[in-house]
Amino acid sequence: MRAATAARIAATYGRLAQHLADNRWLLGDRFSAADLYLFMFIRWGRVLPNPPRNSDVLRRYAEAVAARPAVVKTFEVEGVPAPFF
Repeated sequence: MRAATAARIAATYGRLAQHLADNRWLLGDRFSAADLYLFMFIRWGRVLPNPPRNSDVLRRYAEAVAARPAVVKTFEVEGVPAPFF
């Protein structure tokens, strides 16, 4: 069950990486709440056997979201420690 679930999660991250290879954000050039949700899932995925940060595309994407001023401030206020993803 765990292996099957990990494979499904990895496939989903793979599809997202394919989309983000040609798009800056999930909706193309426009940052949206969907990007914050994906960032959260990438962050949660740091504990997976093959974390999303292993994908160059998803790592760059997560770095771009993490660098946004509101995200930086939120992590400061909430005391969220690095690594973020």
